[in-house]
Amino acid sequence: MPLPIIVETEDVNFHLPLSWIFTVDKNHFIELELFKRNSCWLALVEANSFTAAKKIINYLASEKNNLIIRGCTELTISSLFHSFKKHTMLYGKEAVLSLSGSHFEKKSLKELIKRGSRHGTTIKVHYSKENIERLKNLASNSSHADEPQLKNLFVDHFHPSTELFVFHSHNGKWLGAMSVSVNSPQKLHTEVLLRHKNAPVGVMEALIYGVYTNYQNSEFHELSLGEVPFTMSKIKSINFFNKLNITIAGWLVRGAYNFSGLYKFKNKFNPIWNDIYLIGIPKLYYTDLIMLASKSNLIKLMLHKFFNSSKK
Repeated sequence: MPLPIIVETEDVNFHLPLSWIFTVDKNHFIELELFKRNSCWLALVEANSFTAAKKIINYLASEKNNLIIRGCTELTISSLFHSFKKHTMLYGKEAVLSLSGSHFEKKSLKELIKRGSRHGTTIKVHYSKENIERLKNLASNSSHADEPQLKNLFVDHFHPSTELFVFHSHNGKWLGAMSVSVNSPQKLHTEVLLRHKNAPVGVMEALIYGVYTNYQNSEFHELSLGEVPFTMSKIKSINFFNKLNITIAGWLVRGAYNFSGLYKFKNKFNPIWNDIYLIGIPKLYYTDLIMLASKSNLIKLMLHKFFNSSKK
């Protein structure tokens, strides 16, 4: 299926929170209860218009004592949350590629793409039951398939309002996959990014390059590769306590979540790095952060890594 077209022209200068998606279907949202009474994390939203997304936020903000939303850029905050009493906390960065930029000029990156391209090609696959199952099969054979999987942070399946690209080997095997959603009239966002555990070197770089070139002549201006949490590179201004929170959180999860490796992988594409914020309407509490870690399976992943490393 083609990506949804945003017909509203009132204001094209906005971003939805990361992994909230525009959809051709009816509006839908996932709210997860938090520790404090009548508080929730608005994790994922499917909206058929920007107005619909705002209505969902307004409804929950009026019904809940506290509302938590992650994956917000500064433009998200100014376009969706400017009228709310809120508390914000910077927690990471988003890697964005300009579709008219020069992101593949590094000699080392060109060599990786060349190496990967020897093993197949990037193709867009249509939405079908067969391809839904093939993506699930790839996930079960990915590099971290034997670990607890993060959830409620991105669209982790082949959604009809996303487009799915795969790196298709010469013998028909899926060696990697990348799905893309619409975040704004000008911006695309990466949802699924999977690598087969036996994929040769360079396959993922070749896949991303193939997806990038597919959209270069489209109506979109940017392709987001998604966020990297707990990183503070090139942050212009951040208060001491926010910096301390990021440092402590990064130290706690470093054994379970390789965010430094994720940063290095995305940084090789020479992206624009945007600050990403967590928002509490009206407040953020430490108990909320713990519950987010639990609801996203991060705590389960941390315990899995800890007990498995202690057995070695």
